[in-house]
Amino acid sequence: MTWVTRLGGIACALGLVIAAAVVRADDRALGLPLARVRFECDAWFDDVALRQRLPLRLGEPVTAGQLAATRAVLEQTRIFSDIDIVPEVEDGDAVVVIHLVRRLVITEVRIGGYDAMGWRDVHRFLRLRTGSFYDPQQVEAARARLEERYRQFGYPQARVRLTVRTRPGEVEIDIAITEGPPQRVRVVAVTGRPGVPARDLELALRDLLGQPLRRQTTRDAERTLTAALRTAGYFEASVDGSWTPMSDTEGALRFEVDAGPRTVLEVVGNQQVSTRRLLDVMDLSRRLVITDGTWREMARRMVDVYRSNGFYRATVKVSQKSGDPRVVRFTITEGRHFAVRRVRFIGNAGIPASDLRAQMNIQPQRLLPWPRSGAFQRSVFDEDLRRLWFYYREQGFAEAQIVDAPITVNDDDGTIDIAIVIEEGPRTIVALVEPPDLSDLPPQTIAYRVRAGEPLEPAALDADTMAIAAALRRDGYGAATVTPEVERHRVDVDDYATVRWAIARGPRRTIGGVLVQGNVETRDEIIERQLPFTGGEPLDPDRLQAGQDAVYQLGTYRSVSVRPLSDADPAPVVGVDVQPRPPGSLQWGGGYNTRDGFTANAEIGYANLGRRARRISLRAQGSVLPEDVSQSQYVAALAYRDPQFLQSRWQWNVELIGQRSTRNIDQYSVTRGSLGNGFSRQILPRLQVAAEAQVEYADVFDLQPKSFQGEDEGPSWTTAISPSLLYDGRDDPFAPTRGVFDTARFRYALPGVSNIEFGKINLQHSQAFPLAPWLSFVASGRVAFGRAFSGGTVLPIRERYFIGGATTVRGYSENSLGPTGCRNASQLTDCPADNRAVLGGDTAIITNFEARVPIWGALRGAVFLDVGGNFLTQCDGACQQRHGVYDNTFDWSNFRKGTGPGLRYMTPVGPISLDYGFKIDRRPGESVGEVHFSISGTF
Repeated sequence: MTWVTRLGGIACALGLVIAAAVVRADDRALGLPLARVRFECDAWFDDVALRQRLPLRLGEPVTAGQLAATRAVLEQTRIFSDIDIVPEVEDGDAVVVIHLVRRLVITEVRIGGYDAMGWRDVHRFLRLRTGSFYDPQQVEAARARLEERYRQFGYPQARVRLTVRTRPGEVEIDIAITEGPPQRVRVVAVTGRPGVPARDLELALRDLLGQPLRRQTTRDAERTLTAALRTAGYFEASVDGSWTPMSDTEGALRFEVDAGPRTVLEVVGNQQVSTRRLLDVMDLSRRLVITDGTWREMARRMVDVYRSNGFYRATVKVSQKSGDPRVVRFTITEGRHFAVRRVRFIGNAGIPASDLRAQMNIQPQRLLPWPRSGAFQRSVFDEDLRRLWFYYREQGFAEAQIVDAPITVNDDDGTIDIAIVIEEGPRTIVALVEPPDLSDLPPQTIAYRVRAGEPLEPAALDADTMAIAAALRRDGYGAATVTPEVERHRVDVDDYATVRWAIARGPRRTIGGVLVQGNVETRDEIIERQLPFTGGEPLDPDRLQAGQDAVYQLGTYRSVSVRPLSDADPAPVVGVDVQPRPPGSLQWGGGYNTRDGFTANAEIGYANLGRRARRISLRAQGSVLPEDVSQSQYVAALAYRDPQFLQSRWQWNVELIGQRSTRNIDQYSVTRGSLGNGFSRQILPRLQVAAEAQVEYADVFDLQPKSFQGEDEGPSWTTAISPSLLYDGRDDPFAPTRGVFDTARFRYALPGVSNIEFGKINLQHSQAFPLAPWLSFVASGRVAFGRAFSGGTVLPIRERYFIGGATTVRGYSENSLGPTGCRNASQLTDCPADNRAVLGGDTAIITNFEARVPIWGALRGAVFLDVGGNFLTQCDGACQQRHGVYDNTFDWSNFRKGTGPGLRYMTPVGPISLDYGFKIDRRPGESVGEVHFSISGTF
């Protein structure tokens, strides 16, 4: 036996002795009362919350089952990569020592060396996000993915190297990219039988010369050549591309072309539709294969073009003539123009013809109030018949049938008469509704849409079925099935129905507890306090979704997932899995516009103070007009937000603002500082209550209207309180199609601590509803009213209302409507119109109406009508005469109106709006209208 063997034996023996000692220590601790639990971890985690979840209780005997359950709880948190639980004996008691290694969180990803690809592309292919947990396999996959992308991008020698730096609980990843030289296209060659000069085809690919060889380069070039050959009439051409390396960094793209026979397309007999439009009915250059069936399909599409233009008898025949070139001829017989003259309904006793006609796309020809062609298309008409069939069922006619739809075509006068023969059958009237017994559920009101004495509408029946299922789901019956049962009885010509619902509830599930997963940034209680449910309550999927939304709104997490951790357990634990976002942020930007000149802005913030999702931020913005630096503006704001003030559901916001604003839009300039302190809370799912107290110092200068110069100009103090209510019942805050939005806000400046005591109230109601599946309508009304107290003549100018512009009355420039005063203090009582400026008002009334239609993708169209008036109602006739107030008569003539078209492009952060408003009541010297551009909602 050698000395190496002896040493190995000694080491094994020592290992066995140590293991036996550990086992004996574990065995001795089991059964002893627990004195304490001690965590040892290399990084922060919420040990207070975790202790409460462990099945270990001080003073109780420690068991092996408790230790196993403790490990299960720790594993479910998903934040530890290594868990070691060691029970020890100290002074006759058990001490459980839990050694933990927290999973590493990616805190920074630094990338260098990229030039060929942009920053966004590199990050998109890496998919390594700060705040997520570090996974070596995922990081290696990201490296390989980026290298593969470089190869596809034409850089076959690109290499991506990773350097990982770890600290307790954190990891930083440095990514160094060596792109290497690209493999470029040096030669493009076309060979074979191209049918056209090879040089012409090579010129079509000249942009490829010198470019990197990317994965799709050959395929795109083949498509380009195929399109060029088909344009030249070679519709059966084949193109086969290949790459021939010439060196490590260069090569040749070669294309073998077989053009095949040439084909000439001819269109004859067309007088009313151009040849180009007819040939464009099918994009021949992009079709994979062109056969004889392609020409027949083109002929059918040409017929559709003619019939959509009213040529009902139009025919298109296809003929082919062999030879070189081969000729494909489309012979068109247009016939005369036809238009639908009348649409009649026969047998419609239960529904008026006007209601049925409104469901159809085929309509009679007319000239006023706007032209309508009256063209008849069979495919559109067939769809109309299906729509009528469904409409009858929605109105309670379950057996209605369209038995005939003869079309009478009069070749003498070019008219088409349509008759639609309907067998309505009996209409089903609801005689009795037997709601299910839900008395054992929590009190809730279901507004049944199926009502006795009314027709049985399938849509109403489906809505009531869904409402009953939702009520059961709210009480934990997530697997419940609700089936409507309709029992019909014939009385005379109608059916009378008894409606009831059969319910299979299934098992009732409750919430067994809440477990926060993946949380390494904030304390678990912050998340749990946001949830609208606790353990023991019914498992309601809608409340789980509401909890997920509420946690995400904290702004601390990149993603949130709330779901039961078991599908079979009647009382599952609900897991709240979060992925934190980096708490620190830095943003900056700049630009130029004609109103403010050069602008720059920056914001630095930290969103997790004290590990309680508290946010502090410093924001600054400044602008300078190059031609007049005296008009420079700035705003700086230091803000703090506590989402759970004193561990409650109230959110606390504090904001300190310093600002200098010049009169680019307003009729004055101001330097101000303010301190705002507010609280807000969601008291119902869509209702928010808030209150704010604000102290403000403002120095108004460079005042344009001098009517109330003594009251408006100079420094002032305001201490105001502002309670408010907000209800948002819209289906979409940016592009609503239905729902209401209401706000009520009151502002009161306290006496003694304000230069002028005043009160203001602002009310708004907006409502959206669909007029058709493709058309939505939004109406909004706003009323604002204010009064100065304690002898004040008018509201301070900074508190008055200014209207006109993109969000109030379009067609007029910003803040340009309302009473006016003279710019010259010496001319107050005799001021020419061209020397006046807007004073602002204490009473503003605004209404907006807007219809919106989809155009294409995220683009929407709009037509609007705005009406608004702004007045100084506190200033009576004597006051107006003394101070030189003009255009202040409270009558319809001073309510200004604007109308026009608009475009909306929907983005994730709100619509980008472009409107042009025409002045309906244009006055002498005013422009025809105004262009308005805005980001976010119009009103």
